[in-house]
Amino acid sequence: MKIWENRERLNLELSVEGYIFRIAKNELLNKIKKKVLKTETITQSTESLVFSNATEDDILLNEMKEVLSEAMSGLPEKRQEIFRLSREKGYTNKEIAEELNISINTVESQIKKSIKYLRSYIEYLPVLLVFRVLF
Repeated sequence: MKIWENRERLNLELSVEGYIFRIAKNELLNKIKKKVLKTETITQSTESLVFSNATEDDILLNEMKEVLSEAMSGLPEKRQEIFRLSREKGYTNKEIAEELNISINTVESQIKKSIKYLRSYIEYLPVLLVFRVLF
């Protein structure tokens, strides 16, 4: 198309192959430039969106942590300890049993009870967060 569009300005003394190669090279470079500019624009837009939502997300995350901390405080002390060793410190059930001198079955049972309690608490998490924000 470029050859046809520029047929009046073509220098017939130059190689047609060289001319076609130069056209192809320039078209490819233009497409790459457009793609890079488009990608940079999308990246900048995404970064500004992420930055504007960061504060809101941080606030929400902190509120969720507080609510979950309150939920954890509702667990019996020994159950809290077992759950924290499991989830926060990454101990295996066997390691917890050895550390606290209890059976592995007790550890498993206490973790299941903790999860069940926290899940029921989390069901109301959105309501609790809205309530905290409003009041």
